[in-house]
Amino acid sequence: MTVAFIGQDGAGKSTVVSEIGKWLSWKIDARNFYLGSGENYRSISKALLQKLGSKGGNAVVKLLRGILLIINYNKLSKSNLKRIKSSVRFSQKGGIALFDRYPQSDVIGFNDGPKIRDVFGKKSKNGFFGALINLFAGIEEKRIKAASTIQPDLVFKLILPVEESMRRKPTENEKIVSLKHDFILNWDLGKKQYQIDACQEYDKEILEIKKLIWENLLAVK
Repeated sequence: MTVAFIGQDGAGKSTVVSEIGKWLSWKIDARNFYLGSGENYRSISKALLQKLGSKGGNAVVKLLRGILLIINYNKLSKSNLKRIKSSVRFSQKGGIALFDRYPQSDVIGFNDGPKIRDVFGKKSKNGFFGALINLFAGIEEKRIKAASTIQPDLVFKLILPVEESMRRKPTENEKIVSLKHDFILNWDLGKKQYQIDACQEYDKEILEIKKLIWENLLAVK
């Protein structure tokens, strides 16, 4: 079985996936797969970007930052596609794959969708560098589309009201958080979907998810 956990910022995806993974591992071969670009994702290009910083610098630094961003996003899309394919093989051998986030190709710029075209914007229309941006953006989008067509068996949508999401992550842009919220509610991902109230007491939330996973495991023939 493959199980994906999605939700906007502050919904507690990583915490839930970690706990469910530990619970399942007592009885079953279960593995966690992080598919986001946050602190749990590591790469050389990301480490170099962090050293450069996100703003400022001369023309050379800005060019280097742009090249590293392209490399980093393409590395992420390649890695996620490889992980999802690997997880399917793992589940076919009797394991349970737990996904923290899941790629989507419908919206550029957020909710683990393609990023290159959104980040570079109008620069993608300028000369040789613009042609390179479009080339690698196309590669990234192709990989993410391929990954998103591999549907998980179960999907848990950890739902937060926009106001609660902003309270938990006050540095986020409220308009973007609202767009993410609406997208997740309407995202047709997976063979079976469950909406989970991420505002309820944590113990109740975890118990609800465990019951649903167990019911689906028992139903597998």
